[in-house]
Amino acid sequence: MKRLSMAMGLAAAAAVMLASAAEAVDFRARIQLAPIGRSQHPPALGRQQGWLTISNRDWSAYSLAVNGDNLFIYRENLGGGGIIIPSGASVTIALGRDTYDLRGGGPERLKVRIRNSRTTTLSLEPFGYVGAAGLTGVVNDGDRVTSGVLFSESHGGPIVVRPPPIIVAPPPPVVIRPPAHRPPAVVRPPAHRPPAHRPPGNNRPGGRRDDGWSLIFNFGKK
Repeated sequence: MKRLSMAMGLAAAAAVMLASAAEAVDFRARIQLAPIGRSQHPPALGRQQGWLTISNRDWSAYSLAVNGDNLFIYRENLGGGGIIIPSGASVTIALGRDTYDLRGGGPERLKVRIRNSRTTTLSLEPFGYVGAAGLTGVVNDGDRVTSGVLFSESHGGPIVVRPPPIIVAPPPPVVIRPPAHRPPAVVRPPAHRPPAHRPPGNNRPGGRRDDGWSLIFNFGKK
């Protein structure tokens, strides 16, 4: 009985724990970085210029436009011209020595410093989920590495909410108990009944009464 109570208590505790662990489960696939498979030869440098190498690790193409000391990056087919940076490719351009503000689709600005006859790298790296990814820019000018969000993650894609599991407690085990011990049946002898009383009278053949004092003489006959 004690084991049965303990088993039922453990089953109830497990049901409560599983039910409380129900939560929203996101079945969207996280986006991976595209490998860099193509690169462009760097152009010749003019006076007081350096290189900016842009590596696109996203699966979509981008375009880069230069306007004074500002750099603008656009998503594929959304820009107003500029330098095309295909997916999985590295493109190198020559820029005058200066510190530029790189802007994307949000208010954040990323500083890009170009030094004389040196190379600064800009890595475009996606984050988030397939079909709803954002874009981060990572700048390395040889002295420091900075990063910033160029495009925020869009909140699309299906999110499936898993309902709490329904726990069906197993029925208690059937306990077969042996029958209770019973004392052996007692067989009593039948009640003693005295023989029926015979009325006084002749109890011998011939009508003679035997009162215990009769003598029988038998002398024989010839």
